[in-house]
Amino acid sequence: MVNALWFLAVEDRFGLEAAVELNEKVWEEMGGRSAREIKKRFEIKEGGLKGFLRAIKYFP
Repeated sequence: MVNALWFLAVEDRFGLEAAVELNEKVWEEMGGRSAREIKKRFEIKEGGLKGFLRAIKYFP
């Protein structure tokens, strides 16, 4: 919900193109941050496909 409100506020102020560009940047960053947090919180040490398959279970 907050993301939608943020997006609409940016769109109102700077236009749709800027809102889409910034939204893409935010979500690109969030993927990596979420992965690091999941690995840390659930103590996932494995890398590669094995670590990915274990971690993806915890992603919303």
